[in-house]
Amino acid sequence: MQNFYTESTTWDLKFNLDSDITLYVRHRGAAFRICYHAHILAASPSALKQHHESYQILYKDDPDGECRKVSDRLRKPFEDLMTEIAPTPLTGSTEYLHSYLYPPWFILEVRVAKSGCIQPHFKAALSRQEFGRPGEYVDNDFLQPHLSPLLDSSLNKYSSRQVQVLAQTSRLVPSRVLVDGTNYFFKPWISGRIYGYYELQSYRKILADTEASPSFLAGARICRLLLGW
Repeated sequence: MQNFYTESTTWDLKFNLDSDITLYVRHRGAAFRICYHAHILAASPSALKQHHESYQILYKDDPDGECRKVSDRLRKPFEDLMTEIAPTPLTGSTEYLHSYLYPPWFILEVRVAKSGCIQPHFKAALSRQEFGRPGEYVDNDFLQPHLSPLLDSSLNKYSSRQVQVLAQTSRLVPSRVLVDGTNYFFKPWISGRIYGYYELQSYRKILADTEASPSFLAGARICRLLLGW
């Protein structure tokens, strides 16, 4: 069974029928950006009409699941190409967090055949430097006050190359990992979600209390934090 997960779909928030529609998809350890450009689809009146219909559904942000159906339909023509491009996992190979945080990136875009049918097209492969590194949030001025006490503390910190992935969610996000022979739950940091900042504050307090009274809290059944990037 081929696993595809559409992480997000973007379009113009100001109403514009000729807005581009872009999908960000994960598949088999690779990340893809799929671009539907209205000016390319204009070569086929039927393809452009369908593009306009898709945009109108996405623009309404329908809570009944129509948006997801549109995203799935837009992804479908590219699935065979994504499977062809994505790295083939080695049998029995160990997967590490580094592969999830820093996947190979590929840009795909729509083309229109003479018959008017949609054709997937490979445009480019991007390096991590070109696309940007997920770990760069550590240097963000807003996050620095929250993260620096943890990064500067005695808290155990691991490279993502040291964190083995044991299980994934249906969204292809690691859920269980192995570090130094111990199983842990994995929780990704999602920048911009306010509850994440409050959670960091709680971990900072737990860390401070643990360092102040190490013997008292040594056996306490509470959440503990390890950092991996």
